Amino acid sequence: MEELEASIDELMPTEEQVVCYLCSKKVASARTIPRTNMRLCESCVGKGLKSNALVEVLFVKVKEILNSRLGMANILTRNLELEKLQEGELGYYSLLSGRIHLSSGMRIVLLMGVVAHEYAHAWQAKGWDDVHKNLGYYRLTAEGFAVWVEYKFFEILELRDVSELILAAHNDFYQTGFRAWRELEEKKGTDYALKAARDGTFVVSR
Repeated sequence: MEELEASIDELMPTEEQVVCYLCSKKVASARTIPRTNMRLCESCVGKGLKSNALVEVLFVKVKEILNSRLGMANILTRNLELEKLQEGELGYYSLLSGRIHLSSGMRIVLLMGVVAHEYAHAWQAKGWDDVHKNLGYYRLTAEGFAVWVEYKFFEILELRDVSELILAAHNDFYQTGFRAWRELEEKKGTDYALKAARDGTFVVSR
């Protein structure tokens, strides 16, 4: 994961003489997350976040972007937990509790992508009926949609290279689901794909 995070960090543009969004220090140069007001000093870019308060700030930012650009209206308020997860696990959304659980210590850009991914699960599950949920809400369909949203999120931020890095980091199962949603979007459009995700009319099969 550290190699992936370092590669992502290098793709962020640099600005000079700014105040860091997280630590509020005035620095000579900072990394910028495009399409946002988030400018980060090299120290904050390189360290993992372990503060619930800071992660909540990022959570709000991610939801604002997904709502304004994709129409994925806010359905969660403060339902987010930082914790120590199993090795290799970055996060998950619990249908039972309605909470997003995130691995503590991820760097900011990767963390935002994971939040977008898990929020997509929560948003999609909100519109699905009990039949879908009882079937594990069709895991390939759901994971493919979440990866697609994560990919779209970084496209919106004009970080296409980050999208490709994160997509490549997912295993074949996730990529298979993603490709199905990407193909649906190309054929029918983004709005159609989002509606199909919410009402359960599109199912991905191997």
